[in-house]
Amino acid sequence: MALVSLLAVPAARAIRPLYSPFSVVAGTLCASGFQDGSFNTARFNQPLGLTLSDDGSRLFVADSLNNRIRVIHLDQNNEVGTVAGQGAPGNSDGPLTLAQFHEPRGILYLPGDYLAVNDFGNQSLRFVDLKTGMVTTYRGGPVRLDGSDAPRPNATPTPALKPPVLLNGIKDMAYLPKAHSILFTQPEAGVLNALNLGTGQITAVLKDNAQLPHPSALWIQDDKIYVADMDLLNVFSMDWKNDAVTDMRPAGSPADKVLSLTFSDNTLYGLLKKDGYPAERFLLDKRYEKDDGSNGLVGFNNGFGDNVPPDKFWYESIQPNSPWAGFVPDPSGKRQFFFSIPSMHLVVSLRDRFGNGGSVGLSLGGEYPADKPKNTYRILLVGACLVTDTDDFILQTETHPTATGKTSVIPWNYSFAPQVERELNFRAALDDNPMNYEFLNAGHHGDLLFYPNVELPDKVKKLDIDQVIIFCPNSDFPAYYYYYQYNLTPDGIPQTPPNMEYALKPPLERIPDGLPRQFYDYCKEHHWVVVNGNNLSFNDAAIAADPKAHDMSLEFWGKPWDLLNRKFSSMRTSGGQPVKLLILLGYEGTHTPDNYSPDLFKEVARKYHIPILDLIPYENALNFSYFPMTSTGHLDPNGAVFMGKLLARLLPDENLIPWPTPEKTPAK
Repeated sequence: MALVSLLAVPAARAIRPLYSPFSVVAGTLCASGFQDGSFNTARFNQPLGLTLSDDGSRLFVADSLNNRIRVIHLDQNNEVGTVAGQGAPGNSDGPLTLAQFHEPRGILYLPGDYLAVNDFGNQSLRFVDLKTGMVTTYRGGPVRLDGSDAPRPNATPTPALKPPVLLNGIKDMAYLPKAHSILFTQPEAGVLNALNLGTGQITAVLKDNAQLPHPSALWIQDDKIYVADMDLLNVFSMDWKNDAVTDMRPAGSPADKVLSLTFSDNTLYGLLKKDGYPAERFLLDKRYEKDDGSNGLVGFNNGFGDNVPPDKFWYESIQPNSPWAGFVPDPSGKRQFFFSIPSMHLVVSLRDRFGNGGSVGLSLGGEYPADKPKNTYRILLVGACLVTDTDDFILQTETHPTATGKTSVIPWNYSFAPQVERELNFRAALDDNPMNYEFLNAGHHGDLLFYPNVELPDKVKKLDIDQVIIFCPNSDFPAYYYYYQYNLTPDGIPQTPPNMEYALKPPLERIPDGLPRQFYDYCKEHHWVVVNGNNLSFNDAAIAADPKAHDMSLEFWGKPWDLLNRKFSSMRTSGGQPVKLLILLGYEGTHTPDNYSPDLFKEVARKYHIPILDLIPYENALNFSYFPMTSTGHLDPNGAVFMGKLLARLLPDENLIPWPTPEKTPAK
């Protein structure tokens, strides 16, 4: 499964992702067992709950069927170790090496270097003191978590002492600092409880509530409590006052049942038990509202035409009958998360690329973090539907056994941009190139020659783009037509979208001064232009054959490219470098030489000193006409893979992107 390259890099994280939104943190794919050690050889057996230490250096895992508490040292190349527990299930307190658990499912890091464990099989709450190396069971009474030298929970509690309520069926836990309490849900009992660690008392703060009859997934952020129902498609937010929840109000209506909740970058996320997108955003600040103005939920999607993980992968991974999955924010990046895949025995990292899909693409219709990770080169691929749409894009490529013994088919989406990114990062890993390459895309139907000047500069600046690649910058007509149909911008290029009142003017009143007037007069002198209804019609073949007319037509094509290139050259990335522009030529379907001529584009690029890369000879070398296109003009799955491999080879070889080696200093 081509998800990651298991190559260590000289950084805190041990992975080198080939598909950067989704990467393995630790575990062996679909191989259960118990083994500590390096992240790529370690084994888990249905890992469930996850929690992070306060400093973000340790990721703790409730390794349920190994009956152990494990730790992934994120600052030590993701080395995996065992904190407590033995292989056989049991219910023994005491030193970490002697303690026993029975199917631990939930885990929560607490102040003072403690872990609270939902020991599901023993129907109890356990506490792991990481400083003293002792495991205890909560049986009533205060729990000291202040990190002081005061006595810790007794390692051998009195057997006769029982907790005030039954602790069976706990689903989720969260720590509420202002109340020094652990909140936990018991959906079958229909209750949200609070365990006050100072007094040891457990209080039902929400019970038999009609709006949340079965409270399940739980998250606390900045003293705000978020709870999802186990069965109803409801998520609510609550405040805490006078030892009770108050101001209960809806936070969102998910598309399916919520397994877990988490929070990152002022946004609440729900991990869903559904086919397709694995999570949705609860847009609390409404900054990322869906285009259709619906309830503010956006698919957890990487914006490149691929679902992450791919459709079916997520559904099969979590097992339809299992309501458990760990889901916590990864502090190394905004809207990046750790989550567990129980049936595949993996802990992985998933990044929300902020895309909301559609032909508009990521950068024009979604959001993206402007702060790039270190040594990252961010490329924006701009084109028509070719860069966003792929015909028959679901290609079933791999099968894996699930925990139940059934075979799971994992389809991948093979659209253009993610293929380039995968291949480019794979080659970088093999070359010991420390750079990471991100490929974003922006698809736009029509006027590809002109709209980048209007829409791209602000987005490029906001997204901290290093390079813009425009693919197949053809138009529906020869470029000069637009100068007589659209009103011109102050820069002298056609305005997109056009002013409709201007378009209704008689055609002879829509002839701007300068180049358009000179070209019109020259064509009129040679009888190559006539008024046709409300438009001008030109003799395109005669214009293409006449040297002077041809030279003038080059300016119609070249002016928007030159303007865009100068805009980018004047901008600076976060690393202080100018934004680069590259024109990419390739087949996009059947076009006439008048409005799509590779030689014409090359001539324009040379005249205006703009880098250009022609893919057509490489496509023709395979003896396929218009390969790798379908009959609709979109890439087919094999074509997307081919284009990804081709660009991953040519961009570095032609020195069109920075490609440092260990002997060179990476671009900032």
